[in-house]
Amino acid sequence: MAEDRKGGLTAVREMEVGILIGPEGGFTEKEVGFARQRGFISVTMGDLILRAETAAITAIGIIQYEFGVIG
Repeated sequence: MAEDRKGGLTAVREMEVGILIGPEGGFTEKEVGFARQRGFISVTMGDLILRAETAAITAIGIIQYEFGVIG
């Protein structure tokens, strides 16, 4: 469902970043379509399957790495 975009965050430096963390089974096609219609760009962390609380921390770490310290 999600595209694997290595370095994909570099293309959105001037945009706001929002994070959607999916459920254990992932998002449905309908949910992905809904998010994309509202401007979300779907990316994945590859084959990693993380718990929700770990995924959130990991995603923030990746964003901070790509954009520099957010504050």
